[in-house]
Amino acid sequence: MPQKKENKKRAYHLTSATCTVEEYDRVIIKEEYKTAQAGIKFFRVFLDGFAKNGEKITVFSKRPTTRVKSGKRYIPSKNEEKDGVRYHYCRLFNFPVVNNVYSYLAAFFWYMNPKKCAKGDLVFVDPLNVSIAAGTMAACKLRGIPTVAFITDLPTCYCYAGEKPSAHLRASQRVNQRADGYVNVTKYIDGVINPKGKPSVVMEGFVSESLREMSVAIEDKYPKKVCMYTGAMEKIYGLDMLVEGFLKADIPDSELHLYGAGGYVDEIKRLAEGDDRIKYFGCRDNAYVVDAQMKATLLINPRYSDAEYTKYSFPGKNLEYAASGTPTLTTPLPGMPEEYYPHVFILEEETVDGMAKKLTEILSTPREELYEFGLATKAWMLDNKNCRTQIRRAIDFFNSVKLK
Repeated sequence: MPQKKENKKRAYHLTSATCTVEEYDRVIIKEEYKTAQAGIKFFRVFLDGFAKNGEKITVFSKRPTTRVKSGKRYIPSKNEEKDGVRYHYCRLFNFPVVNNVYSYLAAFFWYMNPKKCAKGDLVFVDPLNVSIAAGTMAACKLRGIPTVAFITDLPTCYCYAGEKPSAHLRASQRVNQRADGYVNVTKYIDGVINPKGKPSVVMEGFVSESLREMSVAIEDKYPKKVCMYTGAMEKIYGLDMLVEGFLKADIPDSELHLYGAGGYVDEIKRLAEGDDRIKYFGCRDNAYVVDAQMKATLLINPRYSDAEYTKYSFPGKNLEYAASGTPTLTTPLPGMPEEYYPHVFILEEETVDGMAKKLTEILSTPREELYEFGLATKAWMLDNKNCRTQIRRAIDFFNSVKLK
């Protein structure tokens, strides 16, 4: 009697610009260009969640580089496997238009190939990368393979449209509309991008379980009271409020450490030259920044909470900060779930005076008490927001619903 054929276990795929640390360093040759890594790191942790759950996942990647950043007009395709994740990096022709057209076609034909992506598989797509996302969606629609868009920002927040919708904005919106399901970083996104009520789940992010093994003893923290910010150096994100509030607080034995790049850098450098309490470190590699975060006294996200876009994004900075073991001060961002509130300090008054008052209050707390608060927050994050648990939740959800 013939044996019944076992059902093949579903495999997973991701279309994104993410890549390994080694590949990132290989295709971006100058340190000053290694600034916009938040999305890349985000999806690395996403992939780690699949590996930790013993699930097979393959990445189709358009590496995040250009002719200026790489020093090359052409970069060949490459396959790589690391930490249980398989990567396929498509060829890059670093010329305007040509690169986008080719990467669209490369993604399309990759997913049209049954040997690369089988019926019954599930494809996650980062719609921020429009060319490869559109190619992926087109092929998967033709073959009846379900796709899930991971929405970390609304197209209207990251595509400049001017008075009329730009071509990039329209293309990004079409990509989102073609998805069969959604993972949204805030509860507000679904009402905007999912009018048909397709299956969706809210997941603000996840942290790497490797952080469990990383810690700093209280005696190894910076001896001074160090406030720290990492990210885009722009006034629209509250950097001027932070800097001016810190200076106004005038807290003895304190410093403000700033990491990142942006339009506010020249002014920061000028201030740092005249006041040794302000330290600007520029752009450093991820390992350096993580070590500095663990040694700091307080990590700060001063992003104004009244901007409309804050409803539709959850800054990975808050996840990174909270999992570092160092206390976090943040504004009450609408996209941040209230379950986080007991584990962070909240800046209620988003003004220079409000910042100065809050910094004085926090940094007046005994050093040991702040240290224990930070460790408790880290433990909560690793227990509740680790990538293994979060990705298992997404996998179980999308395997339990019908994706049309």
